[in-house]
Amino acid sequence: MVGKVVGYHPRVPDGAYKVKYCGYETARSWNAAKVAVKFAIVEGDLAGIPLTRYYNAIQLYDPIGPNGEFDVGDRSHLLKEYRSLLLDVRSTSEIDLDHYKGMVILAQVGTTKKTGTGEELSESNQYSVVRKLLEIVPESYEPESATKLG
Repeated sequence: MVGKVVGYHPRVPDGAYKVKYCGYETARSWNAAKVAVKFAIVEGDLAGIPLTRYYNAIQLYDPIGPNGEFDVGDRSHLLKEYRSLLLDVRSTSEIDLDHYKGMVILAQVGTTKKTGTGEELSESNQYSVVRKLLEIVPESYEPESATKLG
């Protein structure tokens, strides 16, 4: 029998890329609650390559997986980026990541070089992740997306 490799963690040069939102899932990693937000590069030779932005969560609710429910803190990276991208809304008590649909977002991408326990990854096991969502690319912004936040 031959084993199959599940999941795809590509590596691209570090830098800023225009990406589009492709969905999210909740998961546990090293017994920590995580929200994995999926994106894809939308320009150049790397168009279509998937990248993920991982956030810490306080609580995950069953079922864990695609479109899972979660809680994050008021000072979490997920909420800070969400607020700053979507008109700096402060009164948000819920997060609907689908507000990112249809937007092109500038994202800072970096290489993961260590495991969750701090072990060095060999060059062939290193992979790229979104480190930070920087801004919505202006020509992709649709004002009605943000008005749903109230």
